[in-house]
Amino acid sequence: MTKGYDPKKLLVEGQEDLRVIPELIEKNGIRWAENKREAIVSIRDCGGYEKIDANLISTELQASGSPI
Repeated sequence: MTKGYDPKKLLVEGQEDLRVIPELIEKNGIRWAENKREAIVSIRDCGGYEKIDANLISTELQASGSPI
Protein backbone atom coordinates (compact mmCIF):
# COMPACT_ATOMS: atom_id res chain seq x y z
CA MET A 1 0.00 0.00 0.00
CA THR A 2 1.25 3.46 -0.89
CA LYS A 3 2.39 5.60 2.04
CA GLY A 4 -0.25 8.15 3.01
CA TYR A 5 -3.00 6.32 1.13
CA ASP A 6 -6.32 5.96 2.98
CA PRO A 7 -7.64 2.44 2.33
CA LYS A 8 -11.15 3.30 3.55
CA LYS A 9 -12.28 5.73 0.87
CA LEU A 10 -15.77 6.44 -0.40
CA LEU A 11 -16.03 8.22 -3.74
CA VAL A 12 -19.20 10.32 -3.94
CA GLU A 13 -20.91 12.60 -6.47
CA GLY A 14 -20.76 15.94 -4.73
CA GLN A 15 -20.66 18.23 -1.72
CA GLU A 16 -24.11 17.25 -0.41
CA ASP A 17 -22.93 13.64 -0.04
CA LEU A 18 -20.10 14.83 2.21
CA ARG A 19 -22.77 15.92 4.70
CA VAL A 20 -25.44 13.28 4.13
CA ILE A 21 -23.28 10.11 4.34
CA PRO A 22 -22.06 10.76 7.93
CA GLU A 23 -25.63 11.57 9.00
CA LEU A 24 -26.92 8.29 7.53
CA ILE A 25 -24.13 6.36 9.21
CA GLU A 26 -24.95 7.89 12.61
CA LYS A 27 -28.70 7.32 12.14
CA ASN A 28 -27.87 3.63 11.79
CA GLY A 29 -26.07 3.47 15.13
CA ILE A 30 -22.49 3.82 13.96
CA ARG A 31 -20.55 6.63 15.64
CA TRP A 32 -19.03 9.16 13.26
CA ALA A 33 -15.81 10.78 14.46
CA GLU A 34 -15.46 14.44 15.39
CA ASN A 35 -12.64 14.97 12.88
CA LYS A 36 -11.66 13.55 9.49
CA ARG A 37 -8.64 11.73 10.86
CA GLU A 38 -10.76 9.53 13.14
CA ALA A 39 -13.61 8.95 10.69
CA ILE A 40 -14.45 5.35 9.82
CA VAL A 41 -14.14 6.18 6.12
CA SER A 42 -12.68 9.02 4.09
CA ILE A 43 -15.29 10.58 1.79
CA ARG A 44 -14.03 12.15 -1.42
CA ASP A 45 -16.16 14.48 -3.54
CA CYS A 46 -15.52 13.65 -7.20
CA GLY A 47 -17.46 16.59 -8.63
CA GLY A 48 -20.27 14.64 -10.27
CA TYR A 49 -21.18 11.04 -11.05
CA GLU A 50 -19.83 11.47 -14.57
CA LYS A 51 -16.32 11.64 -13.15
CA ILE A 52 -16.62 8.36 -11.23
CA ASP A 53 -15.70 6.02 -14.03
CA ALA A 54 -13.74 2.82 -14.53
CA ASN A 55 -10.50 4.78 -14.94
CA LEU A 56 -10.88 6.56 -11.58
CA ILE A 57 -11.82 3.35 -9.80
CA SER A 58 -8.90 1.50 -11.39
CA THR A 59 -6.51 4.29 -10.38
CA GLU A 60 -7.77 4.21 -6.78
CA LEU A 61 -7.40 0.43 -6.62
CA GLN A 62 -3.86 0.58 -8.02
CA ALA A 63 -2.90 3.32 -5.54
CA SER A 64 -4.17 1.14 -2.69
CA GLY A 65 -1.84 -1.68 -3.64
CA SER A 66 -4.77 -4.09 -3.87
CA PRO A 67 -4.61 -6.75 -6.57
CA ILE A 68 -7.07 -5.96 -9.36
